[in-house]
Amino acid sequence: MKLTGAIVSYPENKVTKGMDLIELADHLLNKAKESGGNRVYTSTNTKRGKQTFLEDSQDIYNVKSIKNKIDSLTKRAYKSLMEEVYAFTKISALKDGYTEASLEKSIHYAAEIARRLQLPQNQIEDINRACLFRGLGKIAIDEKILHKDSGLTNSEFDEIKKYPQLGVDIIRPIQFLHDVAHLILCHHERMDGSGYPCGFKKETIPLGARIVGLVDVYQAITSDRPYRKARSKDEAIKIIKSGSETQFDSKIVGVFLSILQNEKL
Repeated sequence: MKLTGAIVSYPENKVTKGMDLIELADHLLNKAKESGGNRVYTSTNTKRGKQTFLEDSQDIYNVKSIKNKIDSLTKRAYKSLMEEVYAFTKISALKDGYTEASLEKSIHYAAEIARRLQLPQNQIEDINRACLFRGLGKIAIDEKILHKDSGLTNSEFDEIKKYPQLGVDIIRPIQFLHDVAHLILCHHERMDGSGYPCGFKKETIPLGARIVGLVDVYQAITSDRPYRKARSKDEAIKIIKSGSETQFDSKIVGVFLSILQNEKL
């Protein structure tokens, strides 16, 4: 694939109107195309209707170098954004009573399920991120509700049900997390359609969200909560089995239980 472009800038090109800058860029771009493409042209001066083009080898930008520079900047921006989101994730996890170790365990389970289902690597990575960021929206939920040591009222539970959407709202501006956002939104949906926030059922729930949702429930059952102590792995397995097909995808349940059984070996 050829990369063809034009670079103009103010004040170097000595134009005073935005449209003049656009016209100059368009003219340079056409010149680059006429020369065979796969190059970027610039201009050092602009005089009424006359442009001087720099066409020797040192002034035709190296396309590979530009691509590498863009890749480098993209990776740096990606890393910076991920670090910021991860910081918020740690805050929301601590607020909800989870530890960093429990988050890592969740990611391990989700990734192992995805691998056993032979999902492509890019989907596994999205599932990992969704598993990590799934509780992000809880940072906006009142701590009195999150830490309540008795049953929630209907209105309090309605507040809790908002957190998947709140998490999506937080990462919405990050374009490369678009697919991850949908998994976060849907990880509390249930196979029988009684979940939240959208009431999706069966295959309308993304596969990744079904995986994250199962792991999330297991982690909640086996962790200390404000209203109860952590339950054992065996108790968690019984609860998950009872929810197969109604709450969870039975195929994913089978894979997950196999993983848990192998841990005993």
